Amino acid sequence: MMFGQEYKKNASHVNKNFNKKNHLWIILTVLILAAISSYLIYLNITRKKILEDLQNQPPIIVSLGLIGEDEDYGTFKYYPGTGKMEKISDMAFKNLSYSEDRTKIIGVVNDGFYGIAELDLRDNTVKEIVSIKDVINKLIVEMGIETPDTINYRDMSYEFSEVKYYKDGYTFMYDRNIYFLYQDKGVWNMNPLLNKDEYMPYNYFFNKDNNDEVYLEDGHLFKKVNIRNNSSKILLDMGTEYVMKDGLSDISDDMKKLVHHKKGYISIYDLQTGKDKDIIKHFSMYQYILDLKLSKDSRYIFYTLGGVSFMNTTDYRYNFYIVDTKTGSRIHVKSFNYCDYFYGFDW
Repeated sequence: MMFGQEYKKNASHVNKNFNKKNHLWIILTVLILAAISSYLIYLNITRKKILEDLQNQPPIIVSLGLIGEDEDYGTFKYYPGTGKMEKISDMAFKNLSYSEDRTKIIGVVNDGFYGIAELDLRDNTVKEIVSIKDVINKLIVEMGIETPDTINYRDMSYEFSEVKYYKDGYTFMYDRNIYFLYQDKGVWNMNPLLNKDEYMPYNYFFNKDNNDEVYLEDGHLFKKVNIRNNSSKILLDMGTEYVMKDGLSDISDDMKKLVHHKKGYISIYDLQTGKDKDIIKHFSMYQYILDLKLSKDSRYIFYTLGGVSFMNTTDYRYNFYIVDTKTGSRIHVKSFNYCDYFYGFDW
């Protein structure tokens, strides 16, 4: 065989191998693109289904202050199914809570009136419940709390948190102590329900079927406490890597499920069976889960994620997410600007 003939034969063989590899890469690329396309279509369909179902849920109540072009301040109804934000009050209700029938909210306000107030969602009217001055003076006289020589009631109002409906009155936390606020013959009275000397609650939930029983987010532990005999039981070590000032947990309306955060996961603890189920993982060194709320039917979890700026480590950029507890599917529903401030949520 001549050299030229052998060269042509080898060149032909190389070309065939090259064409075969080229065809394999084309097929592989097409398969990858098809897989990506199918996944994106699946995500889009999932998102549409979740958004459609969310339109049947009550609105999320959000109290905030916005800066920039959309500058605004007050309390809003946020409809995650449509993305609509409806302003319902010029007051920002801090540490707010829904009533059981979702017709009212209660919280702390510092806008002209400094105190605990209620917003009726049926007509957006505000009812002033009790002033911070009256509450503080009552705490000083009857509870013996220590106060500075000069009392700044507005500053002290920021120590009030987790205002909630309870029996025929309300509960709130002040300096990590839980108090029952009620009215008797037109006079506001307070009873201490839980003392911080024994517990250090960040959040609490009273059992609707047994008012002597309260669930506490006590640091990284979740406890059940009987306030009558002061007995307690540790239900869950949440093992979270950080603790938020106002807690990072929520309980379902039927008192059967607890949503909480642990080691990068959002999880649901079954209060009846004692089983803890991880729903979705959301961990980042530069993003922190700041709030958790369950929907009325416990099907969805609303959570906020705060992103830290490399240029500004003191402010978060809030993002809203919704998670389907049945499928673990998660959708991002809204973003905000750095320095936008949030005072309270409930769903």
